[in-house]
Amino acid sequence: MRFETVIAFHPSLGTDTAETLKKVQARVLLQWIPADMFHPWKKWTQAKMNEKIENLTVEITKIHPWHADCAKQTYKKFSTQVCLPVVKFLTGKDPIMENKTASKAREIKMVSATGSTITGRMNITFAHDVTEEEMEALMKQPDINQEAINVYK
Repeated sequence: MRFETVIAFHPSLGTDTAETLKKVQARVLLQWIPADMFHPWKKWTQAKMNEKIENLTVEITKIHPWHADCAKQTYKKFSTQVCLPVVKFLTGKDPIMENKTASKAREIKMVSATGSTITGRMNITFAHDVTEEEMEALMKQPDINQEAINVYK
């Protein structure tokens, strides 16, 4: 069986691992969390396993200082640190760093100080304050040619 891409999270060492790794042709993302005492990074590097894979990317995620509370809600606390390198490796893009620009401000109905209804334009909008559809509408780039036609009608 041939794979184009492999993501290995805390891989284990076996007795024939070195010879097997030399045969790997796929792109490999190796993820490691040094605080995990059950998968010692030192053992992996001492065996020079990281030198055996030709097309290897190593992503070390540090979640120090380690304490008992780290085990509580681990996914919530560290999921971005663990999942983001996978997304970057698979797509070549960093979804967090993509330059996204809103093309218009979010509008909400408000009441002025005099009691009349007005439309307020929000300069800052948090993702959790809008639905996915509203977010898409805010991010959609306007068709300048169509808007020019609409203005002159």
